[in-house]
Amino acid sequence: NPELAFLRAAFNLGRKSGTVRLSPYFPMLKEDNVRKGFLRDDQYAKLAQACTVEGLYLRARFEVAHTWAWRKESLLTMKVRQIDFPGNSIRLEVTKNGDPVIAKMPAVMRELLTSCCAGKGPDDFVFTYADGTPVKDFRKAWKRATKAAGLPSLIFHDLCRTGMRNMRRLRIDQDVAMKIAGRKTASIFRRYNIVD
Repeated sequence: NPELAFLRAAFNLGRKSGTVRLSPYFPMLKEDNVRKGFLRDDQYAKLAQACTVEGLYLRARFEVAHTWAWRKESLLTMKVRQIDFPGNSIRLEVTKNGDPVIAKMPAVMRELLTSCCAGKGPDDFVFTYADGTPVKDFRKAWKRATKAAGLPSLIFHDLCRTGMRNMRRLRIDQDVAMKIAGRKTASIFRRYNIVD
């Protein structure tokens, strides 16, 4: 479908510019690639412990994604200056929809992020290895953690669905949950809002 959409757009641009007279029909193929995985409440403690074994960076990243349904791409570039410890909030600057997000930190998240930011400057990355090197790729550590927790098929993005479900269970208004999670449309929200 992405390739067909690209061709469709190219032909439409060609038609608009007069280079192409007719644009062929490009059908949308039926896709069934929507994942439905999420972390159950009874699995949280095991996975949190397994992430702790891998390192503080993974445990803290897991907590943020699990709580606020934030994507791993948004967390990769998070800097210390985005965390307002006196105001107890995080400002997410990089989101898929381009809108910044501000969210309050629950106690566990605050404690983990405080440890992650200890001794760092405002322009340092939040999620780093013990030597201060920014964590860019954590797939192997995530795979080890999920395997150790008995959840080998769980991918990091499943935490987005988990976070959405958790916000709805807490009766957070849909519009507020969408803003916190950085989702713009209700259809995307429904796609992530897995009913347990």
